[in-house]
Amino acid sequence: MATIVPYIRIQKNDGTYRVLIKITHQKLRVFIPTEIYVSQKDINNKNQLKKNFSSIPLEKIIYTYRNRIAELGTKIKAYSANDIKHYLLKSDRTDGGKYIDFIKFCEHRNTEILRLKGKNGTWYANHAAIEWLKVFIKDSALNVNTINRALLKKFESFLIEQNVGSAGISSYLRALRTMFILCMDEYNDEQHDEYIIKHYPFRRFKITEHHAEKRSVNIEDLKKIISFDCKAQREHLGKDMFLLTFFLAGIAPVDLFSLSEIKGGYIEYYRNKVKHRDNKIKVKIFVCRQAVELIEKYSTEYFLSDIKKYRNAKNFARACSKGLENICSGLGMDKVTLYRARHTFATFAAELGFDTNLIDYTLGHAPSRNAMAEVYITRTQTAVDNLVKKVIEKLIE
Repeated sequence: MATIVPYIRIQKNDGTYRVLIKITHQKLRVFIPTEIYVSQKDINNKNQLKKNFSSIPLEKIIYTYRNRIAELGTKIKAYSANDIKHYLLKSDRTDGGKYIDFIKFCEHRNTEILRLKGKNGTWYANHAAIEWLKVFIKDSALNVNTINRALLKKFESFLIEQNVGSAGISSYLRALRTMFILCMDEYNDEQHDEYIIKHYPFRRFKITEHHAEKRSVNIEDLKKIISFDCKAQREHLGKDMFLLTFFLAGIAPVDLFSLSEIKGGYIEYYRNKVKHRDNKIKVKIFVCRQAVELIEKYSTEYFLSDIKKYRNAKNFARACSKGLENICSGLGMDKVTLYRARHTFATFAAELGFDTNLIDYTLGHAPSRNAMAEVYITRTQTAVDNLVKKVIEKLIE
C-alpha cells in the first residue's frame, strides 16, 4: 500500500520551506510539490513538521490523496510510484474526474499544431470549430462531461441557423470529434483500467459527411478562359497559374509555391497535404514547353520569384482566385478556381482512357490497399510521362 506523508526538503532564500507530499510505494518514493510554505519554527530537529503543526489546506490534500489511492483498491499493485504520482496530479487537474475543460484542451492541442506544422488545414478547421462552439455556449469553457448527443445536435442546428455551409458544418464537427478522441486518450489510461471520460457522444451522433462536388472545366469554358484579354495583373496571374497548374498535372497552389527548381526536365515534390503520412508518393512530372515558358515568365530574379513575392502560399492562391474571379465575371460564367484545373486534368486523362490507378498516382494520391498491385504495374515514369503528354495534347488541340 502506498503511503502519503508531508515532507520538508529545501529551505528557500527567504528562510521558508516548501511542503512536499512524499509518496512511497514498492520501496520507491516520489514527490508532489504543494503551494504550502512553513517557517523554521514549524520544523523539529529532524527536519520534519512538528506534531502540533496544523494546516487545514495540507490536511485536505493528504486526506484527498489517501482517499483517491484507496479508490484504486487492488489495482494499485499494477502501479509504480510514478504512476501514482501522475494519477494524483491528473485527478487534481480534473477535480477527481468531475471537470475537464474541453475548450482549453482543444486550444492547447491547436497551439501545438501551430508550433509544429504552422497554420495548416487542420489548424484552421480546429480553430473555427472552437470559436463557433464558444459562440454557441456563450462561454469560453466547457466541461467535457456535459458534451452529449443532445448538445451536439443543438450545435449542428445552431451552425445551420448561422448559414454555415454543409462542408463547414461537416468539417467543424469532425474536428470536434477528433479532439474529443484525443481528450479521451489524454485522460483515460487503458493500461490501468482508469477511465475519467467514460462516455463518447459521437457514437450515437452521426456526422453527415460532405463531399465537395468535383467539377472539371468543359472545353468551351476553357477556350474562353485561354482567349480572355487580360487587363489587370491579377487576371494575368490567375489565367497563367490556371494553365501552369494544368500543365504540371494539377499541382496544388501550396506545392507550386514551394517548388525550387526543374531538375532534368522534371519537377519533383511531396504533396503538402499528405507530407506527414507514411504512404505518401513523390510526384514527378515532366515539364512541357508551355509550362517552361510560364515558369520563365514568372522567374525574373530566380525560380518563380514573381509568385514568391507573396507572403505565403495562401496569399498567392488568394490572388490567383481573385484574378480568375474577375475573368469569369467578365465572361459571364461560373467561378473557376485553380483546384478545378486539377479536376480538369484528371477528367481529360479519364476521357483518354487512362487507368484510374495511374491517374491517382500521377496526381499524388495515396493508393488504396486493393489497388496496390495495379499501381506497381502501371507506375513507371514512362507511363506517367505518356499520360501527361497526351492530356496536354488534348488541351492544345
